[in-house]
Amino acid sequence: MGAGTSYVGIVFALVGSLAFTGCATHYVSGNTPERPSSGFVKPAQPHPVQIAFEFRTRGVANGRGTELLRESAIQQVHDSGLFSRIDLEPSPKGGLLAISLDNVVDPDESPVMKGVITGATLLLVKNFVTDHYVCTARYVGPGGSPPLEHTVRHALHSSVGAVGGSPPPGAVQAANARQAIETILKQALSQVLDALSRDPNFK
Repeated sequence: MGAGTSYVGIVFALVGSLAFTGCATHYVSGNTPERPSSGFVKPAQPHPVQIAFEFRTRGVANGRGTELLRESAIQQVHDSGLFSRIDLEPSPKGGLLAISLDNVVDPDESPVMKGVITGATLLLVKNFVTDHYVCTARYVGPGGSPPLEHTVRHALHSSVGAVGGSPPPGAVQAANARQAIETILKQALSQVLDALSRDPNFK
């Protein structure tokens, strides 16, 4: 694994990686809980919206990640109740909602060094590597109104090694890497949609 390479990012690039064989355990951070759509502030007259979704790795489009998560993102927006209709093409009476989930690098983390430590102990010592995510929702209302943008951060902690160590407090174990990233999308997207619904300029 090269310097700065995200462990979970490889899940989308290499089928059959360690993430799928069960050689790592994944924990979703408990700091970004899901916001139920029942608590969103619904507009009095919702408009149709065109949705664009993209998964990114360090700011660069990740096609496999986008393909894996796009339908879940669209369905979640549909179920939010914030829009009258979901479109994939521009609508003259609709807005545009661009959603991205970016697997970013945290300069305070050193996944490479943690990997070296784990390798040096022949996987006997458990170490945690953290993948950081930024979810962004950018909305432009009908007629080209000024854009509204809301972001939230999330994290995934992956353990490598046999014994010792523990995930951060509040982190919830996922069954596998796919469930982990889908949970991160669901929770983070719910938070930015909630923030958008409460924006006084959202109509």
